[in-house]
Amino acid sequence: MKSKKASAWAAQHMGRDEVLAHLARAARFDVRRLFDAAGNLKPPQDWDDDTAAAIAGLDFQDQRGVKRKDEHDEGATETKQVRSLHTIDRLKALELLGKAHGVFDASEAEETAGEGSLAQLLAQASEQNGGLNGLVRR
Repeated sequence: MKSKKASAWAAQHMGRDEVLAHLARAARFDVRRLFDAAGNLKPPQDWDDDTAAAIAGLDFQDQRGVKRKDEHDEGATETKQVRSLHTIDRLKALELLGKAHGVFDASEAEETAGEGSLAQLLAQASEQNGGLNGLVRR
């Protein structure tokens, strides 16, 4: 009985490799994949899995009489939902990946502590973006 409970418990939790894979997806997120050729936001069902994984949240609001660009015409007035997207913080994902892979080890930090080093630039960017308060930008 204990082995069934243990295997069910293990199946619900992420291992190190899965966590690193999710961080890598977030670090490689490219916001351009959210839009079509005309610059319109694609519907969520058209996002690929990596793009969808990088979205932390959506806010919807009805707006009437908006012109939507279309590849085939100048634009048509329609009712549409304006979406406010909250994405995963790529810098935070890179920082966590760097720590997991030992990129910021003390010995390397001393060697690369010069102006413009990766460690220094990431530290500055982290401070400017709210520090270590989590992955989600608001």
